[in-house]
Amino acid sequence: MYIIIHEPQGKTILTDLPPQQADELNLSTYTLSVSPIGQSITDTSDKLNIIQGENIEQLFKKYIADKIIIEAAGGMIFNDENKLLLIFRKGMWDMPKGKLDEGESIEECALREVTEETGLFTLTIEHKLQITYHTYFIGKQLILKPSHWFKMKFTGDEKITPQLEEDITEIKWVTEVEAMQLLPTMYASVEEMIKSYFLDDTER
Repeated sequence: MYIIIHEPQGKTILTDLPPQQADELNLSTYTLSVSPIGQSITDTSDKLNIIQGENIEQLFKKYIADKIIIEAAGGMIFNDENKLLLIFRKGMWDMPKGKLDEGESIEECALREVTEETGLFTLTIEHKLQITYHTYFIGKQLILKPSHWFKMKFTGDEKITPQLEEDITEIKWVTEVEAMQLLPTMYASVEEMIKSYFLDDTER
């Protein structure tokens, strides 16, 4: 098993795979080479930090010990033409998501955030996809945001309305080919989701 955490300067990968398996694990466009159990190495060319141990839960607990956790949820939304909805936020293509409010479920959060950011409300959750992780700073405090993603179906006819106060300036439906072409202009965690969905049949 492995967890990819996207960071401001690269990414950290936590894995409990034994060295001979982890060395063969292909992620995105590179193959991992791993350090001895319990140690970490840094590949400076990819700014890739690999931390390996025998228990992925213990590795994760150690990683988050000095971080504040802010849960979020969002959707990969498809219409009747099987096109994917993308939003343009702060100069990058993204998918609608946002922070979990107190008292709501992660599914309620995903639906609420999609509606707020896009204006769409005729939505059905089909199933949960995966969790992506990324870190960022608020002042000097490092934040870890786990984003829970759901596959959603849009079947209505309401008009798309970008949430301008969230810096969303454009929304469009794209084909799989168009989505893959836009990967270089996406946030790293969204790029991970797009690749996982379209390149791994088990995600669908």
